[in-house]
Formats: sequence, C-alpha cells, structure tokens
Amino acid sequence: MLDIDPASLGISLIALLAFIWPLYYYSRKQKRRLKSQQEFLDNIRQASQLQFDHEDHWRGLYGMGLDIKNKKLIYVYFGTPSETTIIDLQKSHRISVQKVEHEISNGKDKRQIIDHLAIHIECMDKTHVLEIYDCDKLSDLDGEWPLVKKWENILKPLVKEKPLVKETRFEKEVIKSLKEIELL
Repeated sequence: MLDIDPASLGISLIALLAFIWPLYYYSRKQKRRLKSQQEFLDNIRQASQLQFDHEDHWRGLYGMGLDIKNKKLIYVYFGTPSETTIIDLQKSHRISVQKVEHEISNGKDKRQIIDHLAIHIECMDKTHVLEIYDCDKLSDLDGEWPLVKKWENILKPLVKEKPLVKETRFEKEVIKSLKEIELL
C-alpha cells in the first residue's frame, strides 16, 4: 500500500491549484470577452437589419461581416478606442490591399517583414482603411495575410471599378501650369 503524508498531499494540491487557477481565470475572461464581442456584432446586425453571408473575427480585436444582398460591410475594431464602420459597397468604386513592409537582411538572407495590412475601400464620399494587422498592436502575423486576400476576393466582385472622373478643360490647364512651375 502507498503511504502518503497528508501535509505533502495538501501542499501538492495547493501548488497544483496555484498553477491551474490563472489558466482557468484567463480562459473564462477570454470567453466572456469573445461572447460580449459576438453580442455587440449581433446587436449591430439586428439594428441595421443585415444578414451576414461572410463573417470573420480574429485576434479578439477585429471583426468583419458582409451582407451580400444589401451590399453592406461592417467592420469593428474592439481596441481602445473601439471603432465601428458600416460601409455601403454600392457607393464604393475601388478596393485594394494596403501592405506596408520593410526589409531586413542578415548577411546573405533578405526578408520582408510586414508592418501593416489593411483593406482600402474608396467610396464616393470617404475612403475607408480597414486595419487587419498592425505590428505596433500585435507581435506577429497569425493568418492575417490569407484573411486579407480572402476578403479582397470576396469584396472585389461586389465593388464595381469606376474610372476616375474626366478632368474639365480648366482642371487640365491648372494641372499643366502646376507641372510647368515644378519644372522651373
């Protein structure tokens, strides 16, 4: 038979609980935060009477949802300060991916390090920059590049590329004179 000292058993249980409690507490806190973010998005969805065909949440900081029928995109940043953007894709005319990177080299090896990823949507009244990744807020990429490409492929067919408005004769003359001034 195994003889266990009650004092050693008590100390072992206390040590085990001291190790497990922070993990349990963090897990509960994370679940509550994700649940509140999901409820926030559900409230936005109900208030705007949208039905998301595509929806993504990542890093506990960002969320995006798209209603294809109504051509509405909702973007939420849950950081400080939080930001909610509703974009009417019927008024947009261009979409692109914004990628900021820098190069580091270590002897022979050269690598590109991504500093910022965003989806850039130009609308008639405003330009929206939907941040997907920022190196100042997050330490490393965790699937954000494929996520950006996914959303670009989803949104591109919904956004009709419109050519820039033709310049008037007056605008052409002003641009021409500005170019001449810069050449002097």
